Formats: sequence, C-alpha cells, structure tokens
Amino acid sequence: MKWGFLVTAVLVIAAFVAHFLVDARGYVLIRMFGYDFETSLPVFLLLLLALYGLLRLLLSVLRVPRRMRRSLGRHRRQKAYRLFSRGLVELAEGSWNRGEKLLARSANSSELPLLGYLGAARAAQLQGADERRDNWLKLAYEQDPKAAKAVLFTQAELQIAHQQFEQALATLRKVQDETPDHTQSLVLLAKIYRQVGEWEELEKLLPKLRKRKALARDKLEVLTVEVYERLFSQATELIEPSHTTGATPSDSVRSRAREEISVRWRSMPLSVRKVPAVAAAYARALSRVGEGSEAEGLVRKQLKRNWTPNLVRLYGEVTARDTLKQLNRAEQWLSDHPEDPELHLTLAALCVRNELWGKARKYLETGLDQKPSVDAYQMYGELLERLSESEKAKNAYRTGLQFALGE
Repeated sequence: MKWGFLVTAVLVIAAFVAHFLVDARGYVLIRMFGYDFETSLPVFLLLLLALYGLLRLLLSVLRVPRRMRRSLGRHRRQKAYRLFSRGLVELAEGSWNRGEKLLARSANSSELPLLGYLGAARAAQLQGADERRDNWLKLAYEQDPKAAKAVLFTQAELQIAHQQFEQALATLRKVQDETPDHTQSLVLLAKIYRQVGEWEELEKLLPKLRKRKALARDKLEVLTVEVYERLFSQATELIEPSHTTGATPSDSVRSRAREEISVRWRSMPLSVRKVPAVAAAYARALSRVGEGSEAEGLVRKQLKRNWTPNLVRLYGEVTARDTLKQLNRAEQWLSDHPEDPELHLTLAALCVRNELWGKARKYLETGLDQKPSVDAYQMYGELLERLSESEKAKNAYRTGLQFALGE
C-alpha cells in the first residue's frame, strides 16, 4: 500500500515536470575521465529521478534483514512476556509445577532471563525441590553476572524460608563481601541470628541496623530489648543451682557472671541504656548475681525518667540490703501515683518481705479494687494462707482462676 502510493506520486510528479520541460532548449554536458556525456535537460532530470528511485529501492532491500530481526525480537519479547505473566498467575493459583515450567520457558525466550529464572527458583522452592531451585539460581547468575547481588539475596531468602540457616549465612556473607552495608542483607542476617540464638552476633549487628535504619524504630527497640534480655539471661545461667545435684555455684562463678553483665552494660550505647526494658533486664541480672542494692538503685533512677508498669513491678522484685528503707521509698511515690494498681502490688510485695502482713493486705485489697489481675489474686491468696484464713485464700485463688479464664 505504502509503496504503491509512492510509485504513483513519483509518476505524477514526473509527468508534471515533463509537461513544463518538454519544450526546454537547455542541455546538460558532463565531462568525466576523458568522456563527455551530453543530453537534454528534461532527460537528465528524469535520469536523476530514476537514479534516486533505484537508490531508495536498494536501501529498502538492504534494510530487510534488520527489519526482520527487529520483528523477530519483538515477537520473542512478547512471547517471553506472555509466558512470564502466565507463569506468575499459575504460581499465584498454586500450580507451582506448571508455573515453574512457564517461567523457565520465559527465561529461554527473553533477552533478560534473570526474572524468569528467579521466578522458576521460587516455584521450585515451593515444591521442596531445593536442587532445582539452586540450578535455576545458577543459570540466573550465569546469564547475568552483573546481577549477582540480586541472585544471592534471593537465594538467601529462599534458604531462610526452608530453615537452611548455615547455607543462608554463607550466602549473605557473599553479599556482605560485595556490599557491606546492604540494608536488606543486614535484616536477613538479623533474622537468622535470632532464629539460631546467636545473640552476641546479633548484638554486633545492632549498630549497623540502627545506622542504616534497616528496621522501623519500634521494631528495632523490640529486637534490642530481646537481645540484651537473652544475653543477660545467658550470663546468669551459670549461677543458677543445678537441677540434678542442687549444688550452688562458687563465688568465682558468681563473680565472673557479675563481671560479664557489668562489662556488657558499660559497653552499650547510652541511648540503649536509656531504654526502660533494657535497663530492667540489666536490673534483673544484677539481682540474680546478688547485687540487689545496685539493681534497686538502677530501677529507682529509671522510674524517675520513665514511670512504667513493668518498672514499678520490678522494683518490688529486686531486694535491696535495707528492705525497710526500700519500702519507705516506694511509699513516697503514693502521693504522685495514688491510683496506680501496680504500685500497690509492689508495696504489698515489699511489705510481705518485711513481714508487715497487715499493711500488705491493705495494699493488695486496694490494688485489687483498682485493677483485678491474676497475679494480684495469687499474691492475695498466699497472704491469706500466711494469716491462716484458708477459706478466704481458696476464694481468692478461685476468683483469680475465673479471672484468668475470662469468666
């Protein structure tokens, strides 16, 4: 259609030009290489026009292979896109085997096979075919070595999903070697260390996670608290009495545990030490190694900065040398927090420690009126047993159980 239009246009123009030039008396003389070429002007113009047409035709013929290659390439891309789209749909519908085949075919038909092979690897993983998964990942790397980071990161994700933590660690270390501060690889490393209980390694990772803002602030704080709770707990495990022999640890073991938790606390960034839950974990560890007075002082300082229910309750759990003085300090807080049920439970616990049964009962009953809880009923029942009021103690235990069951 296009060529027919062009030919017609050329003929019309030629006829039009010939009409005006047919009576022209001019001529053209061309001398080249010792030869003369002479013709009339109309004929010369027609020859030029014919030559132009031949050149255009020749160029069009020469362009045919390139146009065919473009057409074939476009067809391959469209085919690869269709296969890739269908593969993803099959994957989403749960047809993992068919999805894997379609995605692999899309990779073979595409100029950019990376996505197809990565998709096929995920499909193989869903079928539990780890060997096929790794083969697709290998092909992805071979086809596009520049995308090594994407391939390794995908491999690590899939290995973690199958709880292949050692292999995932090795894979992520390769990513770290290439890009030490790769944010998502840091997140995956943290996930692995948490899963396998490598709390010291996770502690080393926290500054990088904080610097790169790899996690939301609240999630990072939760992770930080868990890390130090676990580390402090590990440090104090050695001083727990043996479950088999009942033997108590030696003074040297206690001293070593005390030194370990103190060094860890001092090595923390100040911003981390100010987190109430981290300070609470340290205070519990101090209390376990026999440093109750230091723990009491730490919790008291934290309460001045952050009055939280957990810290208030913890104050009643740690034991200072002078327990009566500890009770007096806690009672001073009543003027600022008269309606705090946790404070009343803490005061009751401190009164029990000082064998002030009447005051303990008063604080417990006030706390139960403010906010009933399973722990409060448990403590109340134990106190009533001490006071030889067994029926009331049974009622307290029964009420606490009903409260726990939501009845």
